[in-house]
Amino acid sequence: MRPRTTPGRRSVRRVLLGCSALAGCAITTLTPAAADTEWTGATSMDWFTASNWNPNTVPSFDNVIIETATPYAAAITAGTADPVGLFIGRNATGTLTVSGSGTLANTGETRLGVNAGASGSLTVDGPHALFSHGSTVYVGYGGTGTLNVIRGGVVDNALNS
Repeated sequence: MRPRTTPGRRSVRRVLLGCSALAGCAITTLTPAAADTEWTGATSMDWFTASNWNPNTVPSFDNVIIETATPYAAAITAGTADPVGLFIGRNATGTLTVSGSGTLANTGETRLGVNAGASGSLTVDGPHALFSHGSTVYVGYGGTGTLNVIRGGVVDNALNS
């Protein structure tokens, strides 16, 4: 014979389970999503020039979308760029070069050539140039992707350790 559960105990259990679900929902809605920042290359090749981005702000912990190489292709020649996601060539052709003492420290996914018909290229050029990532790198995710590591450039997943 199964012990009888009083309606009061059953109601308390449902309320507690409901509160747990609601608390989980509240936590996820309080976590801010990364903003999308798109490269326009309107002013120069310099990643750190705000007028090269839409909106007019240098991305920091944002999803970065590079869809063009004109009028200027994106370049990081000094300093550290820190996107949370990097999409080069999502629906068009995009390029990014990391060279000199530049560092690209992407904490999320990197996708080169995201969708069919798109082309994305990332070049890490020189012994002091670093592409450090904390997640998966997709080269040719759905389109055509190219990752060039030349003249001693370094690619590692140190952010994932």
